[in-house]
Amino acid sequence: MVLKEKPINLFEEESIPQILPILPLMSTVVFPHMVATLPVGFQKNLKLIQDNSEPDTVIGLALAKNADIEKISPETLSKIGVAARIVRTFTLSDGTLQVTLQGLKRIKIEEFSQTKPYFIAKIKVIEEKKQDSFEINSLVDQTLDLTAALLELEPRYPKEFYHIFGLHSKDPSRFADTVASSLHLDLNSKQMILETLDIKERLRKLISLIEQEMEKASLTREMAVKAKISLDEGQRETLLRQQLREIKKELGEEEIQEKEIETLKEKIATSNLPNEIKTQAYLETERLKLLTPASVEFSMIVNHLDWILSLPWFSYPAPPADLKNIETTLDEEFYSLEKTKEKILDYLSVHLLQQKKALPPLCFLGPRGVGKTAMGAVLAKAMGRKFVNFSIAGVKDAAEVVGQKYLIPGTEPGKIIKTLREVETPNPLIMIEDIDKLKFESILGGPASALIEFLDPHLNSKFLDRYLGIPFDLSKVFFITTALIEENIPDNLADLLEFVEFPSLVEDEKIEIAKKSLIPKQFQKIGLSPEEIKITDKALLKIIHNYTLEAGVRKLQGEIERISHKIARYKTAGAKTSWEITENNLEQFLGTPVYIPDTAETKPEVGVVMGLAWTMAGGDIMLIEALKMPGSGQITSTGSLGEIIKESVVAALSYVRSRADLLGIKYQDFLQHDIHIHLPSGAVPKDGPSAGLAIALAIASVLSDKPVRNDLAVSGEISLRGRVLPVSGIREKASAASRVGIKNVVLPKENQKDLQELPESLRKQMNFIFVDNVDEAFRIALLNYQEKKINLDFLASEIKKIVKREDKRKMKKVSQAKKGTKQATTKKRGRSR
Repeated sequence: MVLKEKPINLFEEESIPQILPILPLMSTVVFPHMVATLPVGFQKNLKLIQDNSEPDTVIGLALAKNADIEKISPETLSKIGVAARIVRTFTLSDGTLQVTLQGLKRIKIEEFSQTKPYFIAKIKVIEEKKQDSFEINSLVDQTLDLTAALLELEPRYPKEFYHIFGLHSKDPSRFADTVASSLHLDLNSKQMILETLDIKERLRKLISLIEQEMEKASLTREMAVKAKISLDEGQRETLLRQQLREIKKELGEEEIQEKEIETLKEKIATSNLPNEIKTQAYLETERLKLLTPASVEFSMIVNHLDWILSLPWFSYPAPPADLKNIETTLDEEFYSLEKTKEKILDYLSVHLLQQKKALPPLCFLGPRGVGKTAMGAVLAKAMGRKFVNFSIAGVKDAAEVVGQKYLIPGTEPGKIIKTLREVETPNPLIMIEDIDKLKFESILGGPASALIEFLDPHLNSKFLDRYLGIPFDLSKVFFITTALIEENIPDNLADLLEFVEFPSLVEDEKIEIAKKSLIPKQFQKIGLSPEEIKITDKALLKIIHNYTLEAGVRKLQGEIERISHKIARYKTAGAKTSWEITENNLEQFLGTPVYIPDTAETKPEVGVVMGLAWTMAGGDIMLIEALKMPGSGQITSTGSLGEIIKESVVAALSYVRSRADLLGIKYQDFLQHDIHIHLPSGAVPKDGPSAGLAIALAIASVLSDKPVRNDLAVSGEISLRGRVLPVSGIREKASAASRVGIKNVVLPKENQKDLQELPESLRKQMNFIFVDNVDEAFRIALLNYQEKKINLDFLASEIKKIVKREDKRKMKKVSQAKKGTKQATTKKRGRSR
């Protein structure tokens, strides 16, 4: 049996299926918590492993009492066995299949439900209750003393066994199993220990077996001395090991190996590893004795141990969070973002009332450059935690997040374990950015599922990195994620997160952030003083309008850096000692403007409406143009439009037709004209329902020949009944209207509550008009608009004319069709004659 280091107790709390495939064992007995690698050759066993080869699959193990493998039947299998998980399967160079298994719990086989192609049985898990009594402790101490004596007598056993046995002495059941599996007992004796469920009785039987082994060892040694008998099997093994040691010494490998192993043992002994993990580490060092330092497996095991020893296992409590200090720090570092800061403080307040619970993960949601990463760094500083961030954009393999098994060459731990080793503390603030840019997995087990393993506060106390193979407690880590669009986050991941929105910054906020933070920090960074350089507000506004197109200040910061670099060059050349950057000389530093900002229409026009849009770069205006031409009542929409906005066009047309009489539109116009709706900037995709009101105004304007006010911007979704429904992005849209000089904005009435999110300066300079239905918007936006009363007699007369005209057209088509059929029949008869 080859021991393989794998996590202990990892699956004890998970439910084991009541129906398991049963693998007969011929030459070994596997105990709970033990790991064994077995060759598989019998056809039944091969089929069982092939059908259940996935790692972590649970199977049953039972000793076959009959030595003839061809005659194994349910009657020959032991009723008490072990449930075990498959760690891995691999094929050797000679074609032999080997499987590595880890014992989980004792089971009782109650009934076999299948014998072909392999055994399947109904089982019952045997739950062992922990027992702690003076008698049991005495039996454990007696067993430990006897094993120490046996190790002195029997050279086949490593002296480290005594230390390993001692590590489990506080768990009598596991202690007995560990000793029984490690000693060279016969199969029947080991099976007897496995089947003994009472802990006291199991320890008594084990003591009896150890005493028998001691008698055999003493007798063998005495006979060897007196009679100089030939070497027995144990002595032969010892001699071969001595010869192997001499060969390694001649090759110069023994010293390297011993030094490496001793160094590792010293590190393990002085480390703060938990006892169970220390046991795992000691077993790893024992495996190193069987390998040469030049082998690949030797270096993989050493690297694995180095990773385990370098992690911050000691889980001391995080510094107490001072809410007042956090609030003061956030106010000092961040201008505006009041609602965002308030929500974060509310969230932390709840945690302070539940000190023992782990912090659930946050998700900072908003466009680029609005301060999500900076907020995380400042929050970590205020809470007394180390801060580290990384992006998982484009990650499509879960191994990048949770690692891969260390026995595969070239593997390493996942990002989380790497990060913890980097910060050297178990309670940092880790920011995971761009979780909405994960590659969606087509099956379970992708990166989103891997993130859940350590973000879920109910699971992360026993997070299992695949490379380490042992659980690590992440419950003290404060996780914050970031995303641009909530809809792009996988649902199972979004359910775990508490979302904190970061709105787009308006112009006044960008200017204040630049003056209070970006400009002083940049100039201090390159050695310029505030007296040497000044950037006016109008210059900053021109940078925002003509050189950046963003919701945040990332590009604004880049443009300020360009200015500082240019001034540093001038200063080095000795040209001047002070500079003032204004809107007039800005191009000397930044060159030709990159963007030409949109402007409002100079006069009212028929079929032209100023709409408002929300983009990832903030708010923007969106012209909507409508044109009518002779036709048959068709409507065309262009401008890279999505399905939702196309549906809004159809809904808007239907509503305008239903209000034709009020708008003074003749019903014939809908049948005799085509309408073309166009949204300029055709290379930019557009979608969403918020353009519905603007489209309805454009169609009503072009069909009624009434111009639309050019000092007005519009946003709102509409229903078929003419209701104006609420939309999002009011803050950004209002800022866009203000930027192009429009002061009047028509919005849905239900969005009136959103005005409180706007900066006070923007609220004061804008005139917001709230409407509940489309008819109100017609009265406000259309010039020369007068509602006309419905003339039912006229309406009935017009409908009769339309119906009569349609009937004539249909009769004409039918007549032409009959005439064509008659002519075709005549020609056919002529040909037949």
